[in-house]
Amino acid sequence: DIEVETTLGFNVGLIGNLRINDYIDVRLEPGLYITSRNLIYDESYFNGIEFTEQDLIREVKSTYIHVPLLLKFSTKRINNIKPFVVGGISTAL
Repeated sequence: DIEVETTLGFNVGLIGNLRINDYIDVRLEPGLYITSRNLIYDESYFNGIEFTEQDLIREVKSTYIHVPLLLKFSTKRINNIKPFVVGGISTAL
């Protein structure tokens, strides 16, 4: 088995909002994710092949562009509260 050790990453993004009417909004929230993971191999993975300690750990750096397209449905304001539900689709490259 290969063990995956997650590490800290960085995320930066924008929010664009288009109000369709008083109760429906369309949101576009593109973002850039930069992260890395350490893959830790068990010694049994190499099964008879020569290996060093450096072969047991591999760092995999990843950069993703995440683009969600969301719909926000809200209700009339009740006192000082305005309930809403957000849902949509997204993709990552």
